[in-house]
Amino acid sequence: MLLGGFRRQVFRRYRNSQIKHHALGYLFWECTLKCNMSCRHCGSDCLKSSGISDMPLSEFVRVLDDIKARGVSRLAVCITGGEPLLRDDIERAGAEIV
Repeated sequence: MLLGGFRRQVFRRYRNSQIKHHALGYLFWECTLKCNMSCRHCGSDCLKSSGISDMPLSEFVRVLDDIKARGVSRLAVCITGGEPLLRDDIERAGAEIV
């Protein structure tokens, strides 16, 4: 039992060190799994109608707020999918990122 606690403590220190040295700078948001195209170059398995609901914009904004609260001031956000333009709220999402 003592050895397990020591290992957890060592791992916790290692993880915290890695977080400190490798700050979040790039965020990928796969905002939808819907796609109305069939591009040859794309390896995605997205479909015209996905059985998985898109992440609500309010939840994405909550994630952005959490990142900002952690002191991240410069962050590149890559909006990807499926086809992001199929979302009705993609412009609002962009405004929230800014």
